[in-house]
Amino acid sequence: MGVTRIPQWLRQTLVFAGAWHLMLGVTIIISPFAFYDLSGLTRPNYPQAWQAVGILTASMGIGYAIAARNPIRYWPVILIGWIPKLLVPLGFLWYIARGELPLAFGSLILIHDVVWLAPFTMLLWLAVRDQAAGEYPRSVFRGTIRDAMSHAITDTGVSLLELSESTPRLVVFLRHFGCIFCRETLGDLHKLRSAIESAGVKLVVVHMGMPDEGDEVLARYQLQGVDAVSDPLRELYQAFDLQQGSFTQLFGPREFARGFIATLKGHVVGLFQGDALQLPGAFVVSRGTILRAFRHRSASDRPDYVALARGECDFPARQVRGNTAA
Repeated sequence: MGVTRIPQWLRQTLVFAGAWHLMLGVTIIISPFAFYDLSGLTRPNYPQAWQAVGILTASMGIGYAIAARNPIRYWPVILIGWIPKLLVPLGFLWYIARGELPLAFGSLILIHDVVWLAPFTMLLWLAVRDQAAGEYPRSVFRGTIRDAMSHAITDTGVSLLELSESTPRLVVFLRHFGCIFCRETLGDLHKLRSAIESAGVKLVVVHMGMPDEGDEVLARYQLQGVDAVSDPLRELYQAFDLQQGSFTQLFGPREFARGFIATLKGHVVGLFQGDALQLPGAFVVSRGTILRAFRHRSASDRPDYVALARGECDFPARQVRGNTAA
């Protein structure tokens, strides 16, 4: 699990949210008709039900105040509060459209739900980034690419640097094994393996799991014999300048659309193993140098592996950085 810094203003917002919910809850309990009278709404027939809402609101206020001390640790409390703050405004709009609720009721929804939605969402995203970083902490790598390749030992006991000295290699970095796009990539590599190797380039797969986990997954996609590197600390990922993705890079509309297409192809989402935020990439390397590179801009990008493999791999002249082949 990573160590995520929470901005002070977000902590303070959570404290204010706790105070507001506690104050509102107590007010509803003591004076259940106050909001209805101020808004010009008809008093409810059963104020006891509205007072029960006040008890729940005050209880959540206490929870937010406690969560403000450590929002990452107490993220489930924030999630429990976030869900109604998202669904209540949507339900209000639905009933307004049907003419079943007075517009005046929206004033309470605005100040009690809508205003807290953005900071609660930001806090949950920070918690996701911390929780989804995987079991192993992300190592800080400050060496060269050659250093990283010399330290990257494949499942056959040979370093990636040694492999690149003998034959150009197409090094494919995967996302976590539960990712539907990771599974789609493995399916693509199985289909394209012959075309890639006919270009004089051999495959190497880099993953974030343990060696036995990698062997099992590669065998599942009939990629036996492909060299694999286990990199749970993501040192090789960092050396090749592969970053963690932002919210839109991981959960944008395009990702949902592409995920649906991948599902139609028979791929399914699994439990994440490794850093769920890590973006993948593909590189042709030779003699310890990057010749061609594809760094994913989003989780759902699909590079042309055959086009990468057919590059001028025998004469490494310069490193190519970016998102397209050189």
